[in-house]
Amino acid sequence: MARTTQTQLLMTRRNILDNCIQKRIKCKEGAELLGMHEKSFLRLKARYSRYGDTALLGRKPGPRNGTAPNRTPDAIADALEELARLHPEKGPLDLAETLEEKTGRKIHPVTAWRILKRRKVRYSATYKRWKEPPNLYCLEEPGEELQLDACYPFGRHRKIVSYDAIDDCSRWVYGKSYSGTECNELAIRFIDELIARTPFRIRRIRSDNRLGKTLKAFCESRGIELVLKVV
Repeated sequence: MARTTQTQLLMTRRNILDNCIQKRIKCKEGAELLGMHEKSFLRLKARYSRYGDTALLGRKPGPRNGTAPNRTPDAIADALEELARLHPEKGPLDLAETLEEKTGRKIHPVTAWRILKRRKVRYSATYKRWKEPPNLYCLEEPGEELQLDACYPFGRHRKIVSYDAIDDCSRWVYGKSYSGTECNELAIRFIDELIARTPFRIRRIRSDNRLGKTLKAFCESRGIELVLKVV
């Protein structure tokens, strides 16, 4: 049945192209009959004029001799597989860079991903991504250090910023939202309220480096050390 359909399609295409070459119909009409764009039909017509029926049958996708000409050698793929098993924490980009350092062979990270997937080393239905074990800790006394951060709970377009702080010992938390955007003035206002509400004395606050020297000077005036971490 499939062979009959293919033969009928071949005869239909051949008849339409022959009529078009002999100028019995226009190329635009031939394209409409085959359900093709006119430019695609013109390319098919050129291939048919050059190669005959071979151009009408098409070719199967993939390598012609069973192996892709640009396939990574097995030795390189083996080395990549060994690295992936030794370093489950590394992704395709890091593995490709490590492979280049060790073997001198440079491959694209996408190629590394495809090799590992084809060999079922990773990225299969049963593959579980490696995660770094969490660094759990708890300080000895409340107020020894608080983590402070700011976010936009409704998106930046709403101009509502929320400041939040959590104690690294007791996990005591406090947060408040303000109208406006993240700035030193609002951060100072929040820390002032935070000091008044905490049931313990705050000795250190850790935040990201978006907060500036003005806030650091304010914290020092209150006897609090401000540690700015790089993000």
